[in-house]
Amino acid sequence: MNRIILLPFLIWMMSCQTASKSDKVETFGEAKSKGELATCDCKDLLEDGEGLLQYNGTPFTGICIIKYQGTESKYIEKQILNGLINGKISYYGRDGKVIFEEKFNKGGLQLDLTNESIRCNCKVLTKKKDQSEIKKYFKGQLFTGTCFDVFPNSEQPYFESAYQNGLRNGFTSYYNKNGDLLFTEKYRNDSLIKVIEP
Repeated sequence: MNRIILLPFLIWMMSCQTASKSDKVETFGEAKSKGELATCDCKDLLEDGEGLLQYNGTPFTGICIIKYQGTESKYIEKQILNGLINGKISYYGRDGKVIFEEKFNKGGLQLDLTNESIRCNCKVLTKKKDQSEIKKYFKGQLFTGTCFDVFPNSEQPYFESAYQNGLRNGFTSYYNKNGDLLFTEKYRNDSLIKVIEP
């Protein structure tokens, strides 16, 4: 009798162990290092009405790349998970070395561990003078995140700009109607530091 009860229990234990091995969750970096992520040109992605990046009508998971104009050299690499920037956006110099990286979680720019940031159209932001500086606000709070604006009658952004505490901090990138990068500006506390041309 004990053997009859023991046999189903052993079968159940074996099936649980088998399932746990096949359901291993890989991090984004592990999958990238194995070359298992889809890769595309960022201009091939379209943003839908909900802000998800789509490839052929489906939310994209993988890496999109922007190259220096007229070359095969990588300029920007974006990690995307289920249509949202998730992981890093890496900016490269012409020598192939990383100049700067921004970290994202589910589409939100992560400037520090305590700050949840957002991505929105710049038109929804309001301006207020705070001491001697004009700062951007979102729903009454100092804006931290990325805002963008699109060409008329299009979903193609013509610029994207990173903000922290209401001021431009990080990179502002400008695009043509085809989604090709024109140039990028680097800001610190709303002051232009340098212009990076592809």
